[in-house]
Amino acid sequence: MLNQTVNELRNELPKGWITRASIKWVGKTLPPDFKDKQLIMRIRPTDNNDYNYLNAIYYFFSNSLFPESCAILPASIKESSSLYMVKRTIDDKQPYLTENFKKHFLSTISKNEPAVAGYYGDYLRIDEYGFFSSAFLREVDTLANSLEFSKERQNIESEINNILNHLIKFEKLNKLNIVMGNDEWYKILNATSYGFILVAKPEEKRLAEVEPYVKRAKQKLRLGIKRLYVLGCREDKAFLIE
Repeated sequence: MLNQTVNELRNELPKGWITRASIKWVGKTLPPDFKDKQLIMRIRPTDNNDYNYLNAIYYFFSNSLFPESCAILPASIKESSSLYMVKRTIDDKQPYLTENFKKHFLSTISKNEPAVAGYYGDYLRIDEYGFFSSAFLREVDTLANSLEFSKERQNIESEINNILNHLIKFEKLNKLNIVMGNDEWYKILNATSYGFILVAKPEEKRLAEVEPYVKRAKQKLRLGIKRLYVLGCREDKAFLIE
C-alpha cells in the first residue's frame, strides 16, 4: 500500500527520488530478497494503525527526498519537506488520515519546532499554484549540490529563503490579479538561477505559433538563467509539451 501511494508522486519529483520500500525488522544481515535501491525501514509499531501508516510515509520521505544533497541541507528544511510530502500524499489518497496527521505531527512541530512549522506554512502558500514539488524541491536540491564544496555553503539557508520568498511573490498574480514585472519571473542567486514562462494555447488557427514563447525563453537564457519552468493550464497540456 505504501509503494502504491507514494509511487503516484514519482512524476512530480526528480528522477530517482522515489524507490520501492519495505517495512520490516532487519538484523545485521540483509534479507536474501533484498534488491539494490530498495529502501527498508524499521519502525516500532503502535496500537494506532493510522499512526503507524503515517509514520511509515514520513520516514519514507525522510529517506527519499534530497538523496544527493541531504547532508548539506539544514535539518529544518529536510523535516518540513518530508512533513509536507506526507500531507500531499494523504490529501490526494487518504484524506481520512488528516486529523491523525494534525494531532500526531503538526501539533508537535508547532509547539517544539517553530522553524519547521514556519517552512511548512510557506509550503502551503507556494503549493497553491504548484510550486512546491515542481520548482522548490528541485531548486533547493540543485542549490545544495552546487554549494557542497563552496564557502557559500554556510549561507545555504539564507539562499533557500530567497527562493521561497521569490515563489511566494506569485501569490499576487494568483490571488490579487496583479501583473508581475518582467524581472519577477526569474531569480538569480549566487550559486544558481531559474525562471518561469507562462504559456497559453493560442486560437486553433494559430496553434503552431510558439515562436513568442521560444523568444522569451532565449531572452532568459541570455540573462544566464540555468533552468526554465513552463507554466500553463491543465487544458493546455498538449500545447505546453509541444
